[in-house]
Order: sequence, then structure tokens, then C-alpha cells
Amino acid sequence: MERLREYSRALGFGVVAVDSLAKREEAGLRSRVRDAAVIATNPSMMLYELKKHLVKPGSSVLSPAFEALDLLVVDELDFYDPRSLALLLGMIELLAALRRGLMRVAALSATIANPEDLAGYLEKVTGRRTAVIRGRRFSAETRVIVVLGKNLDGVRRALASEAEDRGLSLPREIAEALSDPKKFAEKAYLVVDYFRAIGVEPPSITPDPSEIIEWFARGSAEPRGLTLVFTRSINDAERLARALRERLGPESRRVAAHHHLVPKEERRAVEEAARRGEVRVIVT
Repeated sequence: MERLREYSRALGFGVVAVDSLAKREEAGLRSRVRDAAVIATNPSMMLYELKKHLVKPGSSVLSPAFEALDLLVVDELDFYDPRSLALLLGMIELLAALRRGLMRVAALSATIANPEDLAGYLEKVTGRRTAVIRGRRFSAETRVIVVLGKNLDGVRRALASEAEDRGLSLPREIAEALSDPKKFAEKAYLVVDYFRAIGVEPPSITPDPSEIIEWFARGSAEPRGLTLVFTRSINDAERLARALRERLGPESRRVAAHHHLVPKEERRAVEEAARRGEVRVIVT
């Protein structure tokens, strides 16, 4: 939307977004839709508003767009599963019928197995000649980071310092392991279990994702960009984001969680902060 608005300002025409947030927040949305040259929306909103318009013409906030639609652009067509795609194509057919052959359609997709079939369908629905335009394949650079293990000597030093600060009298085997990196590497689990038994929680001796990602959040990585971290669930995303913020302390604002349970206004604020470089890691 930001790019569309920037382009439209340069070209001197209006762009408006129609989604649940826009309908809830903005007064005069219908008149803005009527005056806009470009309207950005999503299939769910379009289906809801199209049903309203078909039941009672003119009742939908998108009615001015349905009645004057010249070009419908469907982006990321490969995103939709078969059921969603069937609904989308059905809406295109209804919109084309409303416009009586005056509507054009552009369907964009990075990967589609049968573009000729889709072109044939759109030609039949719109009554217009269609063309398949292909681009050259583009592959982004892929980097793989393999984490071989934990810096055990850092754990050893932390435990030795803890024992000294507390004035602990350690068994000979534990004391020898803390004083010798090689012995500690051999008996790390024994030492950790001993400290847990006496009520001291030691640092983890296995790699912790938050330790690795912290490096990116602090901007140690070059170039200093945005790191996206994908987890298996929303709970995992929240736990990891919380752990990262605790590790970062005063720099905790560099990390944000982003998923559908985060209110849309907050997600938008996170995205803007990421663009400005204030958020370095987004966990999703």
C-alpha cells in the first residue's frame, strides 16, 4: 500500500485500501472509493461486499467500484488453495457479468503450472483476448547456517564465577572440571546437574535459538538488515520474542512478534518500525 500510494502521488491519482480496518476507522470511505483510481482489497472483503451489492445494488461500500471496474488485478494467484481459487474465479465471473464485457483481468503469479488454461478461462469469462506473459526465473541467494554446538567454555566460566561469588565449597570432581576447559567439556552434564541440585540454575549447555538470534537483533550481523524468524506456532513465536526481549534489556524494542492475534494496528506499527530500522527481528 505504501508503494501504491507513493506511485499514485507522483502520478496525481487516488489510491484507497478497503479492508476491515479501513471500514472500522475511516469516515467517508464510500466517497473515497468513488473518487479513487486504484482500490486495494482482499478476496474475503470483496466477496462480502459483492454479495451485498448483488442483493441490493448500490448498498456496498465497493458498489462504485463494481459499477465502473475497468481492470481487476489478482496478485499472488499461487497463494490460493483450490477451494479459495474456485471462489475467486467465481467472483471474477460475476464481476465480468456485471460489467458486460468492459472489464479486463490481470492475474499475477510467481509459479503457475497451467497458465494457458487460466488464460482460456478468463477469455471465456470476459470475452476479451488473453495473453500469457512470462518472465525469467529469479533465485534469491540462500544462506545456510549450521550450529555445531554451544560455547561450553563460556558456561564453565559463568559457573566458576557463580561458585566464587557464593563462596561454594565444591566437590573435587566438580572443582577440577570448572578449572579445566577440557575436563569441563567431558563432564558438562554432571557439573550442570550438580549446580541444579544445590539450587543454582546454570546457563544452558545446548544451543538456544534466542542466543543465536540475539546476535542479529543487536546488529552484529552485516549488513544490518531485518531478520524474520519463523516458528511452528503462535505460542512459540510469543515465547521466543519474550526471551529475546529479556536478553536485549534496554534494546528490547528491536524485537517484535507478528501474527494474526496481534491487532492489525500493532502489526502496522511493527512494519513501519522495521522499515525505519528500529525493529531488527520479527518473530512470526
